[in-house]
Amino acid sequence: MQRSRRRSGSKQRRAARAAENGGRETTGVASVPNRNVSRAIVAGLVVVSAFLLLWNLGDQRLWDDEAQTALISQTILDHGLPLGHDGVNSFSQEAGAEFGADHVYKWHPWLPFYLLAAFFRLFGVSTFTARLPFALLGIGCPVLVYFLATALLARRRVAIAAATLLVFSVPFLLLAKQCRYYSPAMLLSLLGLYGYASGKHRSVLAPASVLLFYTQNIYFLTLWLAVLIHAALWKHEWRKELLLLFTAAAALCAPWVIYTLGVSYRQAYPGVLTWAQFLRFLGPYASQIRAYLFSPFVLLAPAVVMVVRVLRKQAPIHRGQWNGVVLLVIYVVVSYLVLCSFSVLPFFRYLGPMIPVLCLLTALVLEGLASIHTLVFAAAVAWVILSGNIGRYLHEITHDFRGPIRGITDYLQRNAKPSDVVAITYGDLPIKFYNHLRVVGGLTGEDLTPGRSADWIIMRKHVTCVKDLKVGKYLHHNVDWKSYTPITIDAPDTIFENREDPAVHLFESNTTEDKVVILKRTGG
Repeated sequence: MQRSRRRSGSKQRRAARAAENGGRETTGVASVPNRNVSRAIVAGLVVVSAFLLLWNLGDQRLWDDEAQTALISQTILDHGLPLGHDGVNSFSQEAGAEFGADHVYKWHPWLPFYLLAAFFRLFGVSTFTARLPFALLGIGCPVLVYFLATALLARRRVAIAAATLLVFSVPFLLLAKQCRYYSPAMLLSLLGLYGYASGKHRSVLAPASVLLFYTQNIYFLTLWLAVLIHAALWKHEWRKELLLLFTAAAALCAPWVIYTLGVSYRQAYPGVLTWAQFLRFLGPYASQIRAYLFSPFVLLAPAVVMVVRVLRKQAPIHRGQWNGVVLLVIYVVVSYLVLCSFSVLPFFRYLGPMIPVLCLLTALVLEGLASIHTLVFAAAVAWVILSGNIGRYLHEITHDFRGPIRGITDYLQRNAKPSDVVAITYGDLPIKFYNHLRVVGGLTGEDLTPGRSADWIIMRKHVTCVKDLKVGKYLHHNVDWKSYTPITIDAPDTIFENREDPAVHLFESNTTEDKVVILKRTGG
C-alpha cells in the first residue's frame, strides 16, 4: 500500500513538472528549477539589474526630454502643481501648446512629475536623483515578468529566461533609466497584465490601469483593449467583472480627460488620427520591433526542434496554456496598432511596455530547444543577449561620457553670471536645469527678441525640427555678429546629449564630431 502511494505521489509530481514544462515530462539536466531555486535566481537577477541601471547613473547629463521632466517636477516643490513656465523660462517643446495662460502643464499626465518631485524633496536636485525613481521602478520589471510568466504559463524555466532576457535587454535598460515616464509605464502595464492573468488578483487590474493612465494615458487603452479582447475569447465567465472594473477605472480617469480638453495634439501634429499616418507608421514600428525587440531568427527555434524530434522519432511537443500565449500576442498586436494610430511620430520609446512582453514571447519560443538539451536552450538565450549590444552598454556605464550638454553647461557654470541671457537653437532645457539662467530659443516658440542681444549665443550644428530651424534663422538675421567672439569648447556638437533610442544612442563619447562653438558678447 505504501509503495503504491509512493508511486502515485511520484506520478503526480511528474505530472506537475510536465504541466510546468508545457505538457512534457523532464528529467535530469532538463528538469525545471524548483521554486526556491527559481526565486534565488530572480533575486540574483534583481541585483544584476540594480547594477546595470544604477551604476554611474548621474554621469551623463540629462538630454532635453529628461530635463523637461526634471524642470516641471521642480515647479511642484514651489507651487504644488506642475508648471510649464516658472516665470523666467518656458519648458515647452511644442511651441507652448502644452499649457495655457495659467502655465499649468497638461501635455502629459502628472504622476511621473509628482513622483520625481518627492525624490527631489527627499534627496535634493541632481542628475542622479532625477533618474533614480525611474531606475528603481525599472528594477522591478524583471520580477513582474517572472510572476506574469508563471501566472500565464506555469513554467518557471520560461519565466526565468524571460526575466533574464529583460535584465540584459539594452533597449529596456536605456528606457528604464531615463528621467521620463517610460519605466512607470512598463511596470504598471506588467502589473495590470499580471493582475488579469493571475485570476485571483484581477482587482489589481483597475488601480494599476488608473495609475498607468496618469502616467501615459495611451497605455491605459492598449492594456484594456488586450484584456477585454482576450476575455471575450477565453474568459467568458470574467467578462461581467472586467466590464465593471473597466467602468470604475474609466470613471477615475474621466476628470483628466475633461480637464485637458483644451490641449490639442492634432493642432501641434495635424497628421495624428489619420489613415495616412496609420499606414505610414506601420513600417517604422515593425522595423524597430524586428531590429531591437524580437529577432526573426528566434522563430527558427521551433523548426529546429521539429526536425530534431522527427530524426529522433519522438512525438510532437504538446503545448498547453495557449490562452496565456494568446494574451501576450493580443497585447503586442493591439499595442502596435494603437501606437500606429495615435503616435505623433514613430518614436522607439513608445514601444516601451511591449519590451517585457516580447522578452517573454522570445523565451517561450526558444524554450522548445530544451527538449534537445537544456544547454541548447541556455545557449539560445545567451545568443539573444550577446547580439544586443550588452557589451557596449557595459562599456558605457563604466566609462566617462562627454556630450555637448556637459560641455555647454560646464562652461557656462564657470563663466556666466546669474543675470546673463543665453540664446540657443536647441538644448535650452538642460541649460535651464543646470545653470538657472534666462534662456531663449529651443522648441519653446516664445518671443526671441531677448536673443538679439543675449550674452551668450549657441548655434548648434544640427537641426532637429522646424521649430529650432526658425530660431536659427531669426538669430542669423537679427544678431549683430560683430559684437560676439566665438569660443570653441571641448565637447562634440552631436545632435543630442544622448538619446534613449537604440538607433542613435551613443555608447561612448563621440571623438570625431565638430566641437561646440559658444559665442560670447564682447561689444555693443
